Amino acid sequence: MKHLPILSFLHQSVESDNCMVRWLPVACLMILLVPGCTLVDAPLPKENQTNIAAVPAETSALPSMPQETPTATLQRTTDSQPTLSTPDSAGEICSPLFGFQLSQLQDIISTPFDAPVPGSDGGHHGIDFGFYTYGAFTTMENLPVQSILNGTIAAVIADRPPYGNMVIIETPFSSLPRSWQKYLDSLPALDEYQPDGRLACPTLENSMPSSGERSLYLLYAHLAETPSLLAGDPINCGQQFGLVGNTGFSGNAHLHLETRLGPAGVQFLHLAHYVNNASPEEMANYCTWRVSQYFRLINPLELLLAEP
Repeated sequence: MKHLPILSFLHQSVESDNCMVRWLPVACLMILLVPGCTLVDAPLPKENQTNIAAVPAETSALPSMPQETPTATLQRTTDSQPTLSTPDSAGEICSPLFGFQLSQLQDIISTPFDAPVPGSDGGHHGIDFGFYTYGAFTTMENLPVQSILNGTIAAVIADRPPYGNMVIIETPFSSLPRSWQKYLDSLPALDEYQPDGRLACPTLENSMPSSGERSLYLLYAHLAETPSLLAGDPINCGQQFGLVGNTGFSGNAHLHLETRLGPAGVQFLHLAHYVNNASPEEMANYCTWRVSQYFRLINPLELLLAEP
């Protein structure tokens, strides 16, 4: 709380020996009254939480299909997989939020995972961590965001819809915690699907990598600022790289987390959709990430709660 002007005046007055007796009763009265100045914020209604993955029901709200064929900006790294700082530490999992244990994350899920119909952009493709107050925390905004795993930066997007400021971190399958590997290997094969025609998806000219190597990609969205990271940078479990924010299609400060299993070594240099100024490259990469099934959607909570 800022200092009240009258307190500064009283402070100057009581410093003078001549004025000590004169202002002492008033000072005592103000000491009794100041605690009553504490502001008490009203709880935030739960319905204000925005689901960023919702698709408008009306097809007119979606951007029209561009005429030109884009040049894809998904890039496969030519170098071998990066050497992690602790290469034999498979099993290390860190909380995505500073000050929170993994066991506490279920308490602050404001929007849960809601699997979409295959090929559509509906549902909710991740989980949102958000709260008004929690324990000693009085705000969610600007809470430091940390990497859940060791890995490599696969994307840094500067405030583009719907994700706002966003980072994707890639971790090779062989470096994942053993429990995560076991869970991912147990998933059934994906069924055939038909892309939802309501979503404008330009066709990528290049094909996905076919080496057979897989990686897990974790997306962190709505960050307060664009992280000072570059695609290809290494990152460690628990390393802070951003702050919780309210950028992109977001109704209040929260962290949106997505997890997808896909081909190894892919970088997303541009990614956006649902705005008129989204380029064909941005929309093509958005569709590849969201609906192509090249990057298989995983419920993040099932990974975070997987038995060791």
